[in-house]
Amino acid sequence: MPARLSGSFGGLTTLRDSKVEAQHCVWYGECGESIKVPGKKYNCNYTGPAVPLDPTGYGLLTELCSGYDYGDRRLCCDVNQLNTLKGSLQLPLQFLSRCPACFFNLMTLFCELTCSPHQSQFMNATQFNGTNVVEVQYYIGKTFSNAMYNACQDVQAPSSNVKALSLLCGRDAKDCNATNWIQYMFNIENEQTPFPIIPTFSDVPVSGYTPMNNETYACTEGLEDGSGPCSCQDCSKACGPKPVPPPVPPPWTIFGMDAMTFIMWISYAAFLIIFIAAVLGAWCYR
Repeated sequence: MPARLSGSFGGLTTLRDSKVEAQHCVWYGECGESIKVPGKKYNCNYTGPAVPLDPTGYGLLTELCSGYDYGDRRLCCDVNQLNTLKGSLQLPLQFLSRCPACFFNLMTLFCELTCSPHQSQFMNATQFNGTNVVEVQYYIGKTFSNAMYNACQDVQAPSSNVKALSLLCGRDAKDCNATNWIQYMFNIENEQTPFPIIPTFSDVPVSGYTPMNNETYACTEGLEDGSGPCSCQDCSKACGPKPVPPPVPPPWTIFGMDAMTFIMWISYAAFLIIFIAAVLGAWCYR
């Protein structure tokens, strides 16, 4: 067994041992229905090795977590969990898929959580109710979370005329950051997460766990599948430098005076001289 169970209260068991063993699962399959979020299910407690995915789930795996679509596809999730993952991400998919790099990073966050064959390296099931896992701790790299946020922060939701994170972060986009966005997505108050997922952010090992710090893509980068960079509308860094206006030409002067003013004064003076000469000429002629 990878960890020691101790203590219980009302059928709820708490996992307190911080020592982890690499290369095994924290859960596998779905069990009872969530008490806090009706219609959602808990995952089943399982601390064995990863299990080959049923071939009926290959298409889903390719669609959602293509990074694991190789070999015999040994994972810590089954087809039901993949279907649940797909259903839970329909709203982010609707908005964030506009920016391939942003959505790829987000899917990495959830695919590692749901299916990674190395879950015990960065996850700790902390509460159980029978065979149900009812709370987990998820160790996430600060570098990863910041890169994910940076790739998504400018993505627009044209139908609502706001940034997508205003609809996905539980607060206005200007108040959203990498930490509170992930915390909101993993909070049962969003009615999508069937049990609490407690994120811990660190770039160094914590209590024997190595935070998930997978590769990310910036919004200015294309993906290996051929997807291009995000558009300027959804990624300010993709817009390039703003055009520089031409330099202002030096002022036109005559004898240190503004040329137009000098010409007007000369013209006025010439008019006065001609006018006075004409008046004097007419008077002398009479």
